[in-house]
Amino acid sequence: FPTRRSSDLSVATQMITCKSECKTQDNVTLTVTTGLQFRVLASKLKAAVYEVTDPKRQMAAYVDDVLRSTLPTLTLDEAYSSKDQMKADILHEVKQQMGAYGYDITDVLITDLTPEKSITAAMNEIDDATASKLADNGCTAVVDAGYAPSTPAAIKAYKKLGIAYGPFKA
Repeated sequence: FPTRRSSDLSVATQMITCKSECKTQDNVTLTVTTGLQFRVLASKLKAAVYEVTDPKRQMAAYVDDVLRSTLPTLTLDEAYSSKDQMKADILHEVKQQMGAYGYDITDVLITDLTPEKSITAAMNEIDDATASKLADNGCTAVVDAGYAPSTPAAIKAYKKLGIAYGPFKA
């Protein structure tokens, strides 16, 4: 019989955070952090207590299932632009699966999409080769905005190539 008592449950809105690792179509490992907001329906308290023993783990498994079937069909860029569709898919699936057990899924938040560190580093660096391409295409100035700062090698290349450079200052 159950390992929980009904007094262990709350009908207030709660949130769990799920972290799912998945590969994209372009073979990038992506960690997706998802917040799942839910509440136990007072009218289905009996089902919530007696019919599922670890509801949070069950919900996390459904989140993983949706993401691991969706992300392999998307490139990294498409994954970023498809967050709203992924949220809708997760909400639909988890709501459908957990509703029978008295759990109402009220919202899904995809709070972070983090590619593996080597990809992040590559995305965030403007190196000297990129600086040369900028000069070849007629670029006359670069102003860093803080998110993807130029590397020291790129800054040196800007000066060498006659490209004006403005660093980010917070």
